[in-house]
Amino acid sequence: LLAARDALAGDGALNWSADLPVTEWDGATVSGTPRRVTGLDLRNRGLTGSIPPELGSLPPTLATVSLGGNALTGCVPERLRLAENNDLEPLMAERRIWYCPVPPILWSEEAIPPGTHQYYGALIVDIPASDLEVNLCGTSHVDVATPEDIPEGHSQDAVCFGDLDGRWELWLDEHYGVEWWRYSADADEQTLPADVDALFDRIAKTARLAPPPPCWDEPACAMLWAARDTLAGDGTLNWSTDIPMWMWDGVTVSGISRGVAGLGLDLRNRGLTGSIPPELGSLPPTLVHLLLAGNAFTGCVPERLRLAAANDLERLMAERGLSWCPVAVMPSATILSAGTYQIDGPNGTIVDIPDGGPEIALTRRMLSESGIANCLTTVTGENRLCLAEGIGLEVLRWIDSDVTDELSMAVNTLFDQIAATARPAPP
Repeated sequence: LLAARDALAGDGALNWSADLPVTEWDGATVSGTPRRVTGLDLRNRGLTGSIPPELGSLPPTLATVSLGGNALTGCVPERLRLAENNDLEPLMAERRIWYCPVPPILWSEEAIPPGTHQYYGALIVDIPASDLEVNLCGTSHVDVATPEDIPEGHSQDAVCFGDLDGRWELWLDEHYGVEWWRYSADADEQTLPADVDALFDRIAKTARLAPPPPCWDEPACAMLWAARDTLAGDGTLNWSTDIPMWMWDGVTVSGISRGVAGLGLDLRNRGLTGSIPPELGSLPPTLVHLLLAGNAFTGCVPERLRLAAANDLERLMAERGLSWCPVAVMPSATILSAGTYQIDGPNGTIVDIPDGGPEIALTRRMLSESGIANCLTTVTGENRLCLAEGIGLEVLRWIDSDVTDELSMAVNTLFDQIAATARPAPP
């Protein structure tokens, strides 16, 4: 704390001094036996400095960190997230700052130095200073651990820490950051030595997922960023690649750091005067709700936005006299590029063709029990997905037996994606 004082205070002041008992230091809480600093409440103290890295080296006894209401700059040491009571997220939203990066470290037989480390993607752990040295002894996939060996609720990816002699191992689930199992290679040793067990306990308690970066390397982030100015018009949206997407006006995000599981936009009554840009019509199917009413939008509404399970598009169009953007009628016997298409005229089915995967074309119509249906066919063979006209329901899936299993799986996945978007054209 003494090393951190001047950098943290900036133009403010903290009375931290070696000449003063820690119990009298500004904002410090001391408790326990032996006596330790267990909390820092520095809210609204006029601090203008940066959050120094020394704060990220405080021991795990730190249960409370409150820094809000100060003009702090820089980045937030990621390890402070371990404080059970903290105001880091409001602070970061208020000051537009983010967690300090943790450099990734891959598999190595060398001893891991004490400190905060990120392994194999999303897992961050703290390695304490100890007489026992540990290394990163491996990672596990289905080829190492069979699915039946994996406890319910855990993934098939894990990170293994072990001693340098290869006698003891601690496995941590990569996605959940929780202890998976402990293992001793000594046949006549049923339990881990107490000092090893204690070290593994300390490491396991710090395991957590890396926070997502300020803007995910995902299509949704880039698309919203591209749409911002057109959407806002004379209004304002704080969308910026300098701050996390979950801090953007009206944006809600759920999921893990590896990807967005659910995306929502609630932009009601924000004084937006632009038009609804085509980029919004390219958002991935993770868009779960879309609320735009109460703004002075012009233009047309991208038809694909109807796929958002909860939306107020009909209300918006009634308010502003808007209509759906026209959708191109799907050409016959032509390889289709990615995009939104309407099959067979004004009363047909609308589908979205995703980017990548096997090439497909509209090649035939067939009469089935459901009436007229249109079939999307792979260019390389008679693999067909047929959709009932105007209903948007899957009628028939037909995979040719001559194609390889790998291609069959790719075609099946593609057909799943297309069928999930099928809907009747709006009147």
